[in-house]
Amino acid sequence: MSIEVVKQMFEAFGEGDVPRILSLVSEDCQWDHRGPYDVPIGQLFVGPEGVREFFTILAETQETLEFEAREFFGSHNRVVVLGYNRFRVIETGKEWASEYSMAYTVEDGLVTHWRPIHDMGAEAAAHQP
Repeated sequence: MSIEVVKQMFEAFGEGDVPRILSLVSEDCQWDHRGPYDVPIGQLFVGPEGVREFFTILAETQETLEFEAREFFGSHNRVVVLGYNRFRVIETGKEWASEYSMAYTVEDGLVTHWRPIHDMGAEAAAHQP
């Protein structure tokens, strides 16, 4: 069940369907993109409105060039996705790419926590003039 929820989220992202993504997160969901570098989406977003803010900022600052989920692993309420992404920062025109892992917690059919692990240094460097 948990893997299916996360797969639905990836499908919605691929279609640009943010309302569908929001329907899959809990009211207290922690969408955690904090890291050691200063990037516009580098913060903790909470709840559906926070997740909406994350995707709004992402769309305003980065263009998705590639976003590929390669493997999904699940155990109980935890799901890990391994993949590859490539983005272009709109303000600088610079591209960055990285393999990633994303960890999700799913409770009662809704995502309660999301945390990506990727090359945040490359993402931050692409934001620099």
